[in-house]
Amino acid sequence: MSQTNLNESIHDIQLIISSITGMTLDAPPSLIITFNIYSNTSGISVVVWEDTVGGKTLLHKTVYLNWKNALEDAVELESKLAELIIEARDNAEVAA
Repeated sequence: MSQTNLNESIHDIQLIISSITGMTLDAPPSLIITFNIYSNTSGISVVVWEDTVGGKTLLHKTVYLNWKNALEDAVELESKLAELIIEARDNAEVAA
């Protein structure tokens, strides 16, 4: 990978991290989301579970930013998180 492509990829991943942060802060109350950044492994981790007594885990994914497929993994994580948030909001509207 050329240095230009690497810099573009890092910038794209930073934008995705920013997006995930925003989605986490704006998530509906029916979801509990943790978003962690690990400096020692250059990774990010997202865990999502239902805010119920059973607390079913809906998503648990770690993306290592120094791996070859980091951009694709980050996009996949962002997409799955968005789907869960949209579904939770739709369910809240139906229940209301």
